[in-house]
Amino acid sequence: MAQPDIIAIERVGSGYLSTTFNDPTDLAIIHRKWIFGDGVVIEGSGLATINHTYYSPGEYSVVLVAQTITEQITVKKDAYIIVDKLVPAPQFIIAQSFNTVSGEYWRFYFDQQLFLIFEDNNYIYRSRYRVAEINKWMFVDFHRQTGKMSVGSFSYFIKELEVVKLENTNPVIFLGVGTEILPNSSMKLDELRIWSMEKDTKSYYVNNRGMAGHLDTLI
Repeated sequence: MAQPDIIAIERVGSGYLSTTFNDPTDLAIIHRKWIFGDGVVIEGSGLATINHTYYSPGEYSVVLVAQTITEQITVKKDAYIIVDKLVPAPQFIIAQSFNTVSGEYWRFYFDQQLFLIFEDNNYIYRSRYRVAEINKWMFVDFHRQTGKMSVGSFSYFIKELEVVKLENTNPVIFLGVGTEILPNSSMKLDELRIWSMEKDTKSYYVNNRGMAGHLDTLI
């Protein structure tokens, strides 16, 4: 008979790593406890297959405690999950501002997985979950002083998002003509609608202050 084991579909990734764990045993397991190594523990009956997402870089040891009617079996795999530093890639930029003389910049955007991100020279703030919905009107908001990020619906219902804050170890270097950093302590774009990725690309800010791709706005 196959003993309890830990099998992950994806073991290595960058930024956020979502993976599926599987215990392939054919023993009669009545209770499983999964310890993912990042502080999250999930346990219960069944759970032979379970999904989990790692949100911070690091090496994670994973533990499975499997209980049969007669015995408890513990499996541990050290440094089994490896997550590299977050290097988000913008899918489209809501707004940005930069100064090529000083190198100072900020930009507010959705990445390729439709997470909402604010980035400047020092830090990257990323929503813990995917927030954008294609063809849904939304309000997006970020306050630099507090690090709070929010989204809302067309009816102005506002929900604060869980945010992951990381140091920016690879700041962007802008080339060409720069602009002054906008003095706003917060950045808002009212009634943002994201369209399909293949159409409706247009400029929103001018004079090199930024581009808003694949979106429409009520002005």
